[in-house]
Formats: sequence, structure tokens, C-alpha cells
Amino acid sequence: MLGVSDVLDILAIDLIGMVPDDESVVKSANTGEPLTLSGDSPAGQAFRNIASRIAGNDVPFLSLEAIGEGGGIFSKLKRAFGL
Repeated sequence: MLGVSDVLDILAIDLIGMVPDDESVVKSANTGEPLTLSGDSPAGQAFRNIASRIAGNDVPFLSLEAIGEGGGIFSKLKRAFGL
């Protein structure tokens, strides 16, 4: 699986943000409600930070380790299938 640095090397672009996998992404898609309106969602905060960077603001990157390892829906699915 490719890591962040691999993707950056292949595409030769600067990183503007990383969005963690988060159960609120699925919930947002199912309800049709924008993810960025969810104040407590790590993924929503990541998207808001990316938008701020695009607007020219200096916003620190979220620490994916600080968010909590393996808490998202995709991580749970991987564990369920033993991956």
C-alpha cells in the first residue's frame, strides 16, 4: 500500500492535508449533510483545515496519531476481516 510520501513523490505536489477515516464520513454521505458541519468529526476538521490552507491561511496539520489509531470505519472493517 502506498504511503503519503509515496503519493507525494509520484504526483510531485505539496501536501495540503490528510483526512482520517472516520465513521462520520459514512453518516454524512447517508444523510446528505455536509461533513464539515460536524464540529466533532476529525474528518470534518481535516476538510475545514484544507479549505483554510487553500484560502491562504497558515493552519497546522492534524496529528493522525493524536486522533486515535484504528478508530475509523475502514480500520474496523480491516480488523473484522483480519487484514
